[in-house]
Amino acid sequence: LSHTTLFRSAVQEKAGQISDQDIEDYYHNHTADYEEADLQRIFIPRSQTFPASKIKLSAGAEEKRRKDGEEVMRKEADKLRARALAGEDFAKLQEEAFTVAGLKTKPPSIKMGDVRRNSLPPAHASVMDLKTGEISPVLSDPSGYYTYKAGAKEVEPLDKVKEEIRGTLRTQRMQ
Repeated sequence: LSHTTLFRSAVQEKAGQISDQDIEDYYHNHTADYEEADLQRIFIPRSQTFPASKIKLSAGAEEKRRKDGEEVMRKEADKLRARALAGEDFAKLQEEAFTVAGLKTKPPSIKMGDVRRNSLPPAHASVMDLKTGEISPVLSDPSGYYTYKAGAKEVEPLDKVKEEIRGTLRTQRMQ
């Protein structure tokens, strides 16, 4: 065996020696990483989809139509959030968002299930700071607008994430 191979296996063996105490310490120092929230989300498309025009629109008219459609959806996002705050059903609001957008496709499910902070887009991670029952401000990204509602939150128990932490620590030590 080459020195490189021997060295690599020695490093891997050393990195793999992770005590239960190491795992517990990591878990307690990174509890927020293992918090899950049961989230609901309304997705509002950024722009309206228009049926094909019978008349060819000029580039200027096409651009105005697109901008107007985006403005309608931006305002719709705020209206839907206000209605969510008033207690309206998220599934009904999601359907309305797609109707206003002119989409005939079935809207996505509002139920995201239990979600961790690291599985959300970075710009949406703040929803993990909501208290149960709270509704987020309207969040925006290139695809559209989002409003979240936080459900029950809990931290996954150590025994459920032990192997995941072991893998994280092994990777960190290898590097």
